[in-house]
Amino acid sequence: MIIMGNMKKYYENTEGASPNPMVKKFIDMNINPTNAIDLGCGAGRDTIFLINNGWNVLSIDRENTKDIISSKLDNEKIKKKQLNIQSEIVSCVKI
Repeated sequence: MIIMGNMKKYYENTEGASPNPMVKKFIDMNINPTNAIDLGCGAGRDTIFLINNGWNVLSIDRENTKDIISSKLDNEKIKKKQLNIQSEIVSCVKI
């Protein structure tokens, strides 16, 4: 579990990381790109990979990571609305 004080450091450490291996496998399946949701997108490693492979992505994270992710994409992809980032405060309930 990441403590809120360490969130900025976590984003900095994962900003240039490779996408999740499962996301890479999914792309390798040659499915026609359409829409994807990246829950808990963090610094956007999977979001960026999906967009660069033609997908439209709704990225959701607790923190506002739009600037981090947008800085990794060219303006043309942002203009085409392939990127939609939502920052939400999500309440977790322990069951």
